[in-house]
Amino acid sequence: LVGFVGAFVIIGEEAMPALAQARAITVGPGAAYDFSAIQAGIDAAVNGDTVSVAPGEYVITVPITFRGKAITVQSQSGPEVTKIQMSTPANPQEGSVLLFENGETKASVLEGFTITGGRASWRSRGPGHSPEFFGGGILCLGASPIIVDCVITGNTTPYVGGGVVSEGGASPTLIGCVISRNSAAFEGGGFATGTAPLAGTVINCTITGNSAG
Repeated sequence: LVGFVGAFVIIGEEAMPALAQARAITVGPGAAYDFSAIQAGIDAAVNGDTVSVAPGEYVITVPITFRGKAITVQSQSGPEVTKIQMSTPANPQEGSVLLFENGETKASVLEGFTITGGRASWRSRGPGHSPEFFGGGILCLGASPIIVDCVITGNTTPYVGGGVVSEGGASPTLIGCVISRNSAAFEGGGFATGTAPLAGTVINCTITGNSAG
């Protein structure tokens, strides 16, 4: 080891990038936080960062997306006091509360939120399939995030998957979640998947009181 220069470690005659230190980006009301909106915190994050969200009700009109980033979005105090709610969508075809559709893996983690008010998004599950409204609360399309300790409730869709949808090769992992009081006009009121067996892993979750046509 010869020395440390800027963001590079000098070893012999070669320079190797040093590992960036993971950051905690804060979201909440007021000047004490980095951002007031969850999406803004995600947009500022890079792989390995944590977006730490203060208690509150975060009302959105555009679905939240991780943009393919390997980050953790985590509430500070749990789903009882930290809610993400879809209001009237700015685009009627973009009504899911959260979209995972950019190849997210298990390195993308959502933890500790109530997810509500979702109305699904107009998507195709893959080549040869017509678009439909999928995933009122959370739509996983070709992505495999981890969703922990979330309450997914009061979401709806005119087609499939009122609460959560796993489609297009997705394989999400749900741990300790409650999926309740969601509805679908066609099928999968609580959790729907386009393949059998279930495209995903469900651990210690409660799925109850959902309805489908």
